[in-house]
Amino acid sequence: MDIDEYCEEAEKIVSFYEEGIGSIDGSLREAITRLTSTSIKYKADEFILLATVEDMFLLKKGNTGLTESIIYNFFDNEGLPVFGGGSEETKYKISKDSLTNKGKSVDVYSSPAVVVSMDGSSGSMQVPPYEYFTANHHAMIMIPFDSSLELFWIKQELEQKLKNLASNKGASATLTTNQLKQTAVIVPSKSTRQRVNLHRENLERIVKEIA
Repeated sequence: MDIDEYCEEAEKIVSFYEEGIGSIDGSLREAITRLTSTSIKYKADEFILLATVEDMFLLKKGNTGLTESIIYNFFDNEGLPVFGGGSEETKYKISKDSLTNKGKSVDVYSSPAVVVSMDGSSGSMQVPPYEYFTANHHAMIMIPFDSSLELFWIKQELEQKLKNLASNKGASATLTTNQLKQTAVIVPSKSTRQRVNLHRENLERIVKEIA
């Protein structure tokens, strides 16, 4: 799907949801899933470079030893959100003073960042809406070298690609660190990234509101 068609489809979904204008094929959730799963084709004059994930992000593995029992023991409703192998926003929070089952203080991460599920819902990506958060070993934290990078654009660009990589491994739908590092990213102009970023963020907002 080319960039203009993607933006038109996103605008159609938002207009249908917010104002009841027009029509869509299937349910809202189905329409959004189709669009967020699609690969965008950029115009030749908008293409800047071809990079890899490791060119653009510092990768940090989530905490080893941050088990379910540890999360339960250190539960704190005002604490740090815990990300892991899921595809939906976490409901778990722990104290910032939590320790892993090895007695090590949990690593705390800060936004802007993207969390990738390495197993479980492999390839799923989340943009944490929190200033600080933590994660278990099922997650990889992608910290952009450029803090102004459009993270919902990178999610649109990479998420389905990573899911496909994981599913190609047969019964064990797991991403490896090397696979993630070496995944190619087509980087268009900043204005194009901003367009995609805005639409993807709006689509994700609607998904949360209709959940």
